[in-house]
Amino acid sequence: MAARVWRRREGLVVTVVLAVATVAVVTWGPLGSAPGQGVPAAPNRGAVEAEVEAFEVLWASAEGIEPERPLYRLRLRILESRPAPGYDLDPLASWVGRQVDVYSVEPLDLSLFGGRVTAEVTLRGDERSRRFWLFSVRVVNPGPLMEAGS
Repeated sequence: MAARVWRRREGLVVTVVLAVATVAVVTWGPLGSAPGQGVPAAPNRGAVEAEVEAFEVLWASAEGIEPERPLYRLRLRILESRPAPGYDLDPLASWVGRQVDVYSVEPLDLSLFGGRVTAEVTLRGDERSRRFWLFSVRVVNPGPLMEAGS
């Protein structure tokens, strides 16, 4: 927007606002997103400590994810969360004390169920469709399945 001011001899000020047209360019592929998609999440990764309250193995297609492969979904109760080293944004900062579903394509052991873990979690997607993804899982306190197998 640009404004232009003309002054008259009598001291009156007249302001005319000129609108500048904006042209949006839609790009496809890695540089942009398809029409109808939202703004992608900023780079983020949180270091969390959490209790594993549910463990599920399902096909990726059940969640609308390609390619088809086994997908692990855990329900975590977040006990602590902070930005992971090298990141400013913690995607789970507002989830402390709450449950959240996280996903992994890396094989996870069922013995995590009922235990306490530390892990890194990142938010991928946009404001319309998002998922939390799990990395670097370590057991802090084993769950009952791990204890029974010992």
